[in-house]
Amino acid sequence: MEKDTGRAAPAKPVAAFVDRVAGNAMSIFVDALVVLVLVALAWTVWLVGVDLYQGMTGAVEYEVKNLFIEILTIFIFIEIFHSLLGYLRDQRISITNLADVSLAIVFRELWIGLFGLQLSWPMVMAFAVVIVAIGGVRVFITYFGGPDRTLTTPLSDAEDQ
Repeated sequence: MEKDTGRAAPAKPVAAFVDRVAGNAMSIFVDALVVLVLVALAWTVWLVGVDLYQGMTGAVEYEVKNLFIEILTIFIFIEIFHSLLGYLRDQRISITNLADVSLAIVFRELWIGLFGLQLSWPMVMAFAVVIVAIGGVRVFITYFGGPDRTLTTPLSDAEDQ
């Protein structure tokens, strides 16, 4: 018995071919993004290690605030990688993963502003409002959103195998 995907089967062979090519192109694109994020993550971790080594040996003067900023950047890459893997696994974009990535980016920018002493009180309050809003959406979706907490994408209507 076939599953009802909610999508009408293409009536013409050309439409089926276009659907198949578009699905394959999207899969290749997402796979390339996963590889690029992995390379960027590995490169960032390598640079943090080199900077730490140079700072500990006294080769260069290393500021602790740069370490925190680089580590927060690594967390952002990890969250993006996690989101891409979730997309590959489920063919859907998880709202909670999007909220996690957004929170990581906002926290990084907040730390950069705080370390640089460039933030005014209204800007800190604006960051606080954004953090509470994104966190509130994440908590609401997690506890009250039900089992399907994802955004449907064009590839998500493919049959599960």
